[in-house]
Amino acid sequence: SKTIASMRSFETASSSEKVLVSFGDALSPQWGIFDLIDLVWRPLQSGINYATWGKDDNEIFAVYGEEKRLVKIDLSRNNQQNVILNNFGFKDSKIRFAGDNRLIVFERTSAEYPSRVWTLDLKKLELQTIFAPRNGLTLDFGRGGSYFVFSPPNDFSILNPRLRKFLQIL
Repeated sequence: SKTIASMRSFETASSSEKVLVSFGDALSPQWGIFDLIDLVWRPLQSGINYATWGKDDNEIFAVYGEEKRLVKIDLSRNNQQNVILNNFGFKDSKIRFAGDNRLIVFERTSAEYPSRVWTLDLKKLELQTIFAPRNGLTLDFGRGGSYFVFSPPNDFSILNPRLRKFLQIL
């Protein structure tokens, strides 16, 4: 059994068979995977700042180390790392795999300062702005690849998996 103190985040894999978990110190969190089928805890290497699932249960994208390398970790190959970018210069941001070889990069939100959202094409290494700076901009992920976007005072929308607005709620 594993005691987890100060859980920071968790993300269920697309198969719903594994959970990616961060816990501990916010500045240097510990990361691991809990296998819901085998009921086994598998710690990941230290130095991961932020991580997200990739296309399946065997792939993780992570921002790693003091130099903030963006890496793809292949869990089926003994956690082999493939460096995508040597200096992932975003501070206080999260990433999320969006299919089609894209990552979504989003700054932490605050009502006090603007945050932005981008997509990063993993093949071309091109960055494209999805949302220009807005105070309180919040992006969350739904099942089936949809995205929920809220921006105060009254903008609430749902985006399709191609990141295009298909339903304006407010």
